[in-house]
Amino acid sequence: MSSIVQRTATLFPEQEPLLSEIASLREARLYHQLTEALETLLSTTAVGTSSHLVAFFDEFIAPLLKYINAKSFVKFAVLASRQKETPEESMAFLLEMCESVREAVLAAKAATSRSGVADMDVEDNAAEANGANSKGGIETVDIGSGAAGDEAISAADLLPSPEDDAELLKASKKKTLVGPVTDYVHVYLLTELARVKLKSSVSEAKALLEEVGEVLDAVVEMDPLLHGFYYHIKSEYHRMMGPADVFFRYTMLYLAVTPLDDISLDVQRVLAFDLGLSALISEKIYNFGELLQHEILSSLEGTPHAWMAAMLAAFNAGDIAAYETLAAKHAIRMNAQPVLVVNKALLSEKLAICALVQILFETPSDARVLSFDEIAAATRLDEDRVERVLMKALSVGLIKGRIDGIDRTVSVSWVAPRVLDRAALGTMANSLTAWAAKVDSALDLIERDAGELLQ
Repeated sequence: MSSIVQRTATLFPEQEPLLSEIASLREARLYHQLTEALETLLSTTAVGTSSHLVAFFDEFIAPLLKYINAKSFVKFAVLASRQKETPEESMAFLLEMCESVREAVLAAKAATSRSGVADMDVEDNAAEANGANSKGGIETVDIGSGAAGDEAISAADLLPSPEDDAELLKASKKKTLVGPVTDYVHVYLLTELARVKLKSSVSEAKALLEEVGEVLDAVVEMDPLLHGFYYHIKSEYHRMMGPADVFFRYTMLYLAVTPLDDISLDVQRVLAFDLGLSALISEKIYNFGELLQHEILSSLEGTPHAWMAAMLAAFNAGDIAAYETLAAKHAIRMNAQPVLVVNKALLSEKLAICALVQILFETPSDARVLSFDEIAAATRLDEDRVERVLMKALSVGLIKGRIDGIDRTVSVSWVAPRVLDRAALGTMANSLTAWAAKVDSALDLIERDAGELLQ
């Protein structure tokens, strides 16, 4: 067992069995299994979040660059960088690691090219001996080959060809800090650099995220972990800079590709509450069904913020009475949120619009002509504010129709689709039942009177 592994076992005695296994795998040069064991150590134990990780990485993991999966190496480097004392040290470390990985990949690609030429000569000689001429072949390189269980990695997976670069960047002239960003390794590191930059230079972080976004948008298929990491940092940027609807979108994308088991409970609670706040104060979000059906809201149960889920449900259903009850019961906690206090007028208008949409959803499509009086009663608005609410609903695309200012009515021809809960599905089922009854009635009429009509 090496000295760094022994020191780590001394600091974290509960991890001694795993560290002994890691030392044995390193000695046996079983690099694939070693990578998996390191993933477990750094992702699920206190070692991965301790300041000791820097020394462990430098002395134990860094020398393995040529032997273990480059993607895993980068993840380990990112974890180590987060334990540096200052953002500047983290930046310098990440840039150094990025260049080291790049050099290793270039060396592997060069070795592949030489191997490919040699293989072609052998194949040509064999073909000539058989009276045929054969050319070509697939160039691959094993990073860390030489032991059973090692993981073979194609150099093309890590460093695209110039043709791939041109296709992925779509003729972009941008330059990155450390070279091409079109491979997994550099995209991951640049995203981490953007995370670090958020603490010191938001504008530089934005530029990095935009560059990474261009690459990810151009790639047809990419590792979900990488997309999740990018979405998470992008959501952090918009948490700081807004707007609320963009923060909401990127956070939901992050959750879509990241299992909740991989997110700590404390982080889940922060994300759930911030998602709720952003949904409430955004002028573009009026359908809360997607968030209400996400398991992350359950993380708020039993916390001081448990009221958020009920508040979102009230808005989603346009239930003004439920909102007023919750606002009275949790007034202190709601008033402790500056964004809710500042946007109180917006919340009132938004709730009225949600109530309007709910009324229209429950009204049969052939009867969606409502008077201003009916809308004022359902939304608890003064009649002179009804037209403004209708115009807002039309402008944000929640409904389509025509306002009659003379007769003071609105005729609605379309209501925006929405994510349905059980109650809404029940309403939809009732509408379908009523429609089926009308179809049966029309069919009976045709069957009864068809003879007279055809004579």
